[in-house]
Amino acid sequence: MTITATYGETIEINAPIEAIYDYRLDFVKLATYNSHVTNIARTVDGEGGLGKGAEYVFDLALPGWEAGMKAFLKVIDTDRPNTIVTDTGTDALAGREVNTFEQLPNGAVRFTIQFSIDLPDEAKDGVEFIEKSGRDEYKIEQAAIKKALEA
Repeated sequence: MTITATYGETIEINAPIEAIYDYRLDFVKLATYNSHVTNIARTVDGEGGLGKGAEYVFDLALPGWEAGMKAFLKVIDTDRPNTIVTDTGTDALAGREVNTFEQLPNGAVRFTIQFSIDLPDEAKDGVEFIEKSGRDEYKIEQAAIKKALEA
């Protein structure tokens, strides 16, 4: 059996929705706002280079893990400027990330990242930690994107 861990975070950013969407879709920039990511490279071009079908590989070093690991990210679907769907993880564990962008009446954009991963039953005691760690990381990523685009 498996259990599912799901978590997400939302932030409002005062920048054009297309700028936020395009910044997030350019995953080569991931290392600039996620300190656990290094050596990222696009290995397969997607639609328009960055879109659906684009694939990336990178080194991932998570807190508490002595050795880094090889990770991947694949753009599964896009709907500019509203949604980016990716599969990301390692060969052992991977999940689905959904990024949504919503224009608000006040001119800001609501940017939400939601992640879901199926885990083996043996991981049930770690689900709370996984979800908290993931939310914390998304908060950091979103704050860095906000800082870059509101500057």
